[in-house]
Amino acid sequence: MDLFTINDVLAYAVGEHVVLNERRGNIAYEVVTAWVSPRFRRLNLAVSMYCNLMEQASCSSFVCDVLQGSLDHIVRSSFWFRCLRALHLMPFIVREQRESYEVVTQDGKKERFERLVINTAPILSILKVKKCASYIRRRLPGVALLSGCVLITAVFVLARYRTC
Repeated sequence: MDLFTINDVLAYAVGEHVVLNERRGNIAYEVVTAWVSPRFRRLNLAVSMYCNLMEQASCSSFVCDVLQGSLDHIVRSSFWFRCLRALHLMPFIVREQRESYEVVTQDGKKERFERLVINTAPILSILKVKKCASYIRRRLPGVALLSGCVLITAVFVLARYRTC
């Protein structure tokens, strides 16, 4: 039987369900610790892990601490998040963004983290629409433009949802 070593791990995330607001009974999923191998950080593995956790956790909020500037990097690297920012919808998605803590690495560098509280509903809606568009594209290759229009329509529906 082949065993894997720590060098075989590309990324991980560990979390738990927590109560954000006892009066309202808001349950969130909080990532307690997460890590991505420096060799694979450009692959957006953290974003994929967090999206999978959001789908599996079935909570209205998702709480995580990320390196300062990570949210801006995610928005810049994703067409859909750039659209959401252009429509001024990011405050609806990221409910809270504040300084969290600071650590000193083995190299002696300081890393600063910020805490994000994310509203999962719009993210999960976008993921569902993207999956649907991907399915349509695979089944009907000639309608790639149509599936793009469906995604853009979903972004505008979110904009409308925000103003209600």
